[in-house]
Amino acid sequence: IVNPGDIVNWTITVVNNGPNNASKVLVLLDYSDEELIYLNSSNATFNQTENKWEIPSLLVGDEISIEISTKVNSSDKPLILKANVSSDTYDPIESNNHDSDSVDALPICDLITKVSVSENPVNKDDLVDWTIVVSNDGPDDAADVILSLSDLESLDLIVLNASDDSFDLEDYEWIIGNLDSGGNVSLIITTRVNKSDDTITVTANVETSTLESDYENNIDNESVLINPICDLIIDIEASNETVSYGDIVNWIIVVSNDGPDDASNVSVSLSDLESLGLIVLNSSDDSFDLDNYEWLIGDLGSGDSVSLNISTKANRSNENVTVLADVETSTYESDKENNHDNDTLEILPICDISVTKIADKNPVYLDDVVNWIINVTNNGPDKASEVIVNGSFPESLEFIIYELTKGELESITDDDGNVVELIWNVGDLESNESALLVISSKALEEGEVLNSVSANSSTPDMNQSNNFDSAIIDVISNESGEDNPDNPEVPENPENPDSPDNPEDDSYEDYYDEFPWDDYFPDD
Repeated sequence: IVNPGDIVNWTITVVNNGPNNASKVLVLLDYSDEELIYLNSSNATFNQTENKWEIPSLLVGDEISIEISTKVNSSDKPLILKANVSSDTYDPIESNNHDSDSVDALPICDLITKVSVSENPVNKDDLVDWTIVVSNDGPDDAADVILSLSDLESLDLIVLNASDDSFDLEDYEWIIGNLDSGGNVSLIITTRVNKSDDTITVTANVETSTLESDYENNIDNESVLINPICDLIIDIEASNETVSYGDIVNWIIVVSNDGPDDASNVSVSLSDLESLGLIVLNSSDDSFDLDNYEWLIGDLGSGDSVSLNISTKANRSNENVTVLADVETSTYESDKENNHDNDTLEILPICDISVTKIADKNPVYLDDVVNWIINVTNNGPDKASEVIVNGSFPESLEFIIYELTKGELESITDDDGNVVELIWNVGDLESNESALLVISSKALEEGEVLNSVSANSSTPDMNQSNNFDSAIIDVISNESGEDNPDNPEVPENPENPDSPDNPEDDSYEDYYDEFPWDDYFPDD
């Protein structure tokens, strides 16, 4: 009789009863290698792979033995090892060439006990159901199963009833009997709590006469906490719903105890404000940890409340920031759903629009062409919406033609049809995106010409010092009378560049083709 995991040594003896020597003797073993795991043999000539032992010769009257060591890997059944011997020499009696032996592997089980409680924590006089589940996770049936519990009365638990009559209400023993492999049984014991402000632990231990593979899971316990009751409520609110980068935001946190008893070790934890882009400036209570964002309140009496004001500065843009606040206590609570609150702050996007304006030459001959290059850039950090660049157009210049990379150019004229103001509706600019506008004009009068431009966006601009620019040129007479080779002949009445075709006058198209667009728009 063996147990699973035991080592079994098998001795195989071969005898030559004559009358002649035997040559090429072969012993073959037959056993289940799943039920008996081969470990080693006493003779190195044993072939484990083929389970054979080759003996070159065996003299008359000699005998030879080998020992095979195996490990039991099964249970509740006989384990058989068979041996058969043969030889190249004629054997007149083969009936004794076969033999076998067996061992009986005992059954094995694995009982597991689980104890659970219906409520935790509880109050004095509450009813508590203790559920005990015993399961057999082993390969074989378990016999004579008995479960014993702690002395419930000594734990101030009054036993009211049990779901199984086999449970002894006085000795706290449950006689289960046999438990099949894979089976489980359960018992529910209803008790009334007869004390307060304590922890009660009930222990259950199961035993069986059947061998077990694991005894550590035969014991289990469960504890129930009996505490005073409180009900903490937390509320957090931001002073503003919408702010811009750099604005001050105050967060007001109020904690109240709506329960019948005092709350102990009360603490509040907030979201990591720095990671949310909020710089903490100060708080109204020194007990607030500015590094860990924890507010240690301590004890809070029934019906009492406390508040905390935290002043922060918005250090991000274009985000919705949600600050979470959680309150905890070591005292049992009847309702924990109101221990959490949050408030969301919308931080508007910001941008930094910059604009530059330059002339491609200075001085400029009278009646020559001068090009004005306007570049508008969004330096970020967020998208700039509805970007508009505008500026008055000097009377001493004649508007000729333009080209741009984005948006639309709107011109405002006087009663004589002269352009007096230009409005460039750029549209939206992503962070670090630029747009370019080149305006070609003709100098009509001598003297200094100031050409200014401004840019703005519907998105708040964090730096407006670079929203303006201007360029100055000096228009002088051409005393030499020579034309500037860089200036093509300008048609008198050019059309809008958005519709350059003029069937009555193709001189504009010639100028448009000759204009050095590649200098400003190399990718077009």
